[in-house]
Amino acid sequence: MKSKTLNLAALDIETLSLENNAVVYELGIVTMQLSVETSPTVQPPYNSHIVNFHILPQVLEGRSVSVDTVKFHEKLARKRGLNTSSNTEDFDYYFGQSSNHLAHPPESITEQVRSILTGADEVWINHPEFDLPNLNSLLKVTTDKPLFHYRKVRDVSMARNSGLGIFQPEGESAHKSVLDALWNLRIASAWHSRIAFLLSMEEACNERKTQEATNRPLNENPSKKSKVSTGKKEKSLVRQPRVFHRVKDLS
Repeated sequence: MKSKTLNLAALDIETLSLENNAVVYELGIVTMQLSVETSPTVQPPYNSHIVNFHILPQVLEGRSVSVDTVKFHEKLARKRGLNTSSNTEDFDYYFGQSSNHLAHPPESITEQVRSILTGADEVWINHPEFDLPNLNSLLKVTTDKPLFHYRKVRDVSMARNSGLGIFQPEGESAHKSVLDALWNLRIASAWHSRIAFLLSMEEACNERKTQEATNRPLNENPSKKSKVSTGKKEKSLVRQPRVFHRVKDLS
């Protein structure tokens, strides 16, 4: 099987709601080149990009915030020793509001995101039906100038449910955009590994059939199995027509 190199990208967003107009506080993108062979792996060098967005301006614009989602993040923050419900510094640290990578307004980085994703052959997203509408509305992306071609989208959840034995390792989802985007690339790698293996098996099978056909005698018909004579007269399965003889009347 010939080696093939793909430019892969994966992205993930972190939100404060499960709606399609949710407040987005973090975007992570990871890109890399993957050599598609029988055992491709995700390993350096890969490039990671992370940006945080101001929460308050999005709330004032009317983007969605869910109480349940906020409580979910508060629970995660407590596991990391942070109190986001009453400590402002912990809140800013957890949600990246004190980061040097804050983008406001969000559309100020739209062209930068587009330039990163345009060169990708595939863009892997876990549940793109959620992430893409939120990201597009946040960055003010228009339909006539998308971030990337829609045919490049690959759904991580589809790969996991494909029946090819690709599963999410326990504890892998960190709810940190870059780490989750990197996990998306691991899923992409496993997917291409399975597909490459199946294709190599098919190629080997076709080569074997070709070789067998080349070595077969010219007078042999492969569609008919050779019969072994048992020395006994085989009974025909075809019903023979009955022959009626006219009997002479002797009376």
